[in-house]
Amino acid sequence: MSLALFPVDAVEDLLGRFAYFRRRFFRVRTDFEADLMEWFGLNAGQARIVAVLYAARGPVLVEAMTHAADVRRGSLNKYLARIREALGEGALPEQSEDAYRLTQAGRAACDEAVANVGVDGLRRRLKACAG
Repeated sequence: MSLALFPVDAVEDLLGRFAYFRRRFFRVRTDFEADLMEWFGLNAGQARIVAVLYAARGPVLVEAMTHAADVRRGSLNKYLARIREALGEGALPEQSEDAYRLTQAGRAACDEAVANVGVDGLRRRLKACAG
């Protein structure tokens, strides 16, 4: 039996290592949460809340949001105020019927974060420099 070796793309190897380091450094689950923390200056709990709202594409009940984001209900109001400040006016409307949602402005702010500090954005910039 022989061991077949495949060429390693240096850029992809570097990006994988970078993404792993960022997730460990920020103590988050996903690259998206790390992007939000870096771009907006959020803490891990705040980034998880935004990630839950972003993934939902609609209203999320408070109970479901705190459970999915693994944050305490008592921290929620403080976290939401910081998220509103970071994402900008109109990104996260006040609570309606015990549920929250990101507006198009909020989603666009998250997309901007990913484009500017995300691993995919870095990949595009590195490949543009290389080629």
